[in-house]
Amino acid sequence: ASLVKQGYPEDSIVIEKYLNMRYEGTDNAIMILECRDSDSPLSHARTFVDQYHREFGFELEGRDLLIDDFRVRAIVPGATPAPPPSVPSLGAP
Repeated sequence: ASLVKQGYPEDSIVIEKYLNMRYEGTDNAIMILECRDSDSPLSHARTFVDQYHREFGFELEGRDLLIDDFRVRAIVPGATPAPPPSVPSLGAP
């Protein structure tokens, strides 16, 4: 609603969802972008395991995956709209 109030059309707003995930028993969380094309929680797990392996060079088989937190970001690609015209001054108070 805030971006709409700033003058951006609602259909131009892109919502990005992130999951901060880690293996149970570790402190190494990795933030992954939630998959837009899949509603399956297994796709999130696969993305995490792939990124973990790329980062650390191994996987921890047999450990549960935990989601520590969830972040949502709204962005509008492209140019910033022009500010609204200023209100003319009515004189000294």
